[in-house]
Amino acid sequence: MKILKSENGIRDLIFFIALIAIVSTIIERNGEIYERQLRNLYAVHEVNPNFGRDVRKTIKQLDALSELMPAAEMDETLSKKIAALKTDLLSLKDTYETNSPALLALGPIGTTSIVLKEAELEQKFLRLLNETGQLITSLMPHQPGENQAERVFEHAQSIETALNNNSNALGRLVA
Repeated sequence: MKILKSENGIRDLIFFIALIAIVSTIIERNGEIYERQLRNLYAVHEVNPNFGRDVRKTIKQLDALSELMPAAEMDETLSKKIAALKTDLLSLKDTYETNSPALLALGPIGTTSIVLKEAELEQKFLRLLNETGQLITSLMPHQPGENQAERVFEHAQSIETALNNNSNALGRLVA
């Protein structure tokens, strides 16, 4: 052992042992905190809980629409369109709620990309809401004395407006 024969070898060995003791003490005291942080990688950026509720509300609206239509009146294209909208909404919700840990590791750039992804998904959700509203409006019965121009569907500019419009149109369809 050449290290022990040198004049600084014993001192280096003592420092090395002290370093191991310090690192093990730090890990022992703070290890639980580090483990928690590793498990909660997604907690760095909290997703909007209203988004999931709004998606579920839209799916309930589509379910109510399919229940309103008797099986005899519901053609195959309509049922496929409702099923496709539900599938798109569920995949949109899953995509919105999952963030890549790699994006979070990038720091501010990763957080910015997550926020941009959420904005893009919200625009897709608004498009799906408008499609749902257009579907509901197209199924409304023609009222006597009503112009065709009055039944034209107007696309909403916000998610809240689209949800309210769809709820109101569904309520009129029920009545």
